[in-house]
Amino acid sequence: MQGRLVCQTTPRQSASWKGPISTPEPARQAIQIPDQVEYGADEPESAPSAATWDEVESRLRTERYFWLVVNRPDGRPHAVAVWGIWEDGSLWFTMSPSTRTARHLARDPRALMHLPDAANALILEGDVARRTPETVPIAVVDRYEATYGVAARPG
Repeated sequence: MQGRLVCQTTPRQSASWKGPISTPEPARQAIQIPDQVEYGADEPESAPSAATWDEVESRLRTERYFWLVVNRPDGRPHAVAVWGIWEDGSLWFTMSPSTRTARHLARDPRALMHLPDAANALILEGDVARRTPETVPIAVVDRYEATYGVAARPG
């Protein structure tokens, strides 16, 4: 079974940014790669086994925060943290259509989602399908409001 990523678009509710935003170039440094022992893979029989899809969905249903990675026009990754609800094999999240992430997704719907816990990594890949607020299942809207305390009703 595969999961899918979907996006409910919402009107922009924040003030607009003015002017370019620049960041200094980060200092380059060597990446430290953990030893296999740290991952529990020092012995072949002690390596962790893959999770079942039921275990994956159980984790996804209880998560509050997700990292979404999309493609910029030049191919570089663009990552953003989103609130989301896992329901019926799909990750439902909201964003304004005017955000950089939404514009990237409109151009290229391929995306990667992962949970914040690197020690128990869970990564999904798929295509994001834009949905209008009126087409989002009421179960998703109800869970979103209960989880985040934010009104998500269309209109």
